[in-house]
Amino acid sequence: MNTIPQQLHLIYFNKDQALPEDYNTYLKKMRSLHPLWKINIYNEEQAREIIAAHMPELLPLYDNYALDVQRVDLFRIIAVYLSGGFYLDFDMLCHQDISPLCGHPVVRGEEVTLTAAECAAKGIVHPLRIATYMFGSVPGHPFWLKVIEMIKERSAKKVVWEEDVLEITGPALLTDVYHQ
Repeated sequence: MNTIPQQLHLIYFNKDQALPEDYNTYLKKMRSLHPLWKINIYNEEQAREIIAAHMPELLPLYDNYALDVQRVDLFRIIAVYLSGGFYLDFDMLCHQDISPLCGHPVVRGEEVTLTAAECAAKGIVHPLRIATYMFGSVPGHPFWLKVIEMIKERSAKKVVWEEDVLEITGPALLTDVYHQ
């Protein structure tokens, strides 16, 4: 059985500012809980170089996104797809070692489970919502290829509201792929 590699992927695209102090605190905690793990911290330039080298067909999509959050959404999927491991948002405070999760081929976090009334009010079919703040897998897991395909399908949609980003590249997209 394949295991998820012991590595963490973190993204910080704000090249004009140093890592915020709380992020440094979270990173220190991640390192203390995972002392033997490789920790990758990507900036926008590195993310673009990785896409250009390994998935160049996605570069126009990446470059044409209106918002950095869309680029981050796409890149975090690519990073885990290419080399495996876990993606974590930088503002995640780890409370325990996630090594026990490495025995699974793919791990996805739960964003929220909506009530039937919330689903009805929002026009949502699936109450279980999949998160983008933390996930992991073995390298090349097919779930991420399906996510990338759906990202490409939804790329022509314009971002008018914040919810549009959630649908095009964020948690709503992961949720849709998960339930498919």
